Amino acid sequence: MEPARKLAVYDDLFTLPTDQRAEILGGEIVTMPAPRPRHSKPQGAIRSFVGRPFDDDDGAGGPGGWWIFLEVDIRLERHEIVRPDLCGFRRERLAQPDQRPIEIAPDWVCEVLSPSTAKRDRGDKRRLYARHNIKHYWIVDPVARLIEALALRDGEWVDAGVYDDEDESARIPPFDAVEIPVSRLFLPRRRLTRLQRHSLGTLVPTRADRTCVSPDDREVVPDFTSAAIPGHTAEACAACCLAALSLPDFATALSAAQQLSIDAC
Repeated sequence: MEPARKLAVYDDLFTLPTDQRAEILGGEIVTMPAPRPRHSKPQGAIRSFVGRPFDDDDGAGGPGGWWIFLEVDIRLERHEIVRPDLCGFRRERLAQPDQRPIEIAPDWVCEVLSPSTAKRDRGDKRRLYARHNIKHYWIVDPVARLIEALALRDGEWVDAGVYDDEDESARIPPFDAVEIPVSRLFLPRRRLTRLQRHSLGTLVPTRADRTCVSPDDREVVPDFTSAAIPGHTAEACAACCLAALSLPDFATALSAAQQLSIDAC
């Protein structure tokens, strides 16, 4: 009989290298790589556009009333310690913010998706945040260039709006007292160059400066005449096509990717 698995607690994080970013989910230590620029850009921009009026300007002209933090440790349960990309606490609920870890659930969390975290952010963390009655959850997709806002109603997440970078600005709960310039949250678009467009919509790129991301989070420059990158599927290539070419939907992008005559870009 195998011994029972030892569930990790907060002190276990201090056994890791000092520069290692990590959380504990379900008693398991989950490490995270350093953020890429496309991840860091919306994280910093949201801190600026939300944090300035709601935190920094508290009592100085802004709506105020919040603490807005980047990547602080929050102990939701003994074996559930999260470090959201951003989080916010109403000041009346957190009178003494300089804690490590913070022992109360925030009022708002924001996670910026990356290939290594997207499944957790949309699955385990989404359920965990609902269980702890966190009222607002933003999921930021830097590839699709959008914010998905969720609000908790009777213990269930409901859609509070989806905002992409074609929206010049938007009022997004719980910070709808100000307009957030969604179009300024993300890195500039990079586009494929020299495309041959066939009459039926087939796309045959002949040169590319667009980058793709493989499942191991390795950025590559696609060579549409070379062998496929192992594990990088046509669906992943379709996501690149969708972002790079502003195709109308994922199905069209997937069709375009599949017609490149390789399994992946």
